[in-house]
Amino acid sequence: MGVGAAMSGIPDADVEMPNEYGTTVFLKNIVRAENIIVGDYTYYDDSHDPMNWETENVLFNYPFLARS
Repeated sequence: MGVGAAMSGIPDADVEMPNEYGTTVFLKNIVRAENIIVGDYTYYDDSHDPMNWETENVLFNYPFLARS
């Protein structure tokens, strides 16, 4: 985290896990499907495996239905 971010309290959106517990992830850093769009500060918190968000929570992701 840069000095400016630490002073302002704004987390660095480019860090996968912004909290010290390792339970929160910024989704833009872990989503691999091209047809899932998330914002810079869209986050997910899971005490078991937050890195597995796409597999566990995106149930019906059919690439052929994506907008072009």
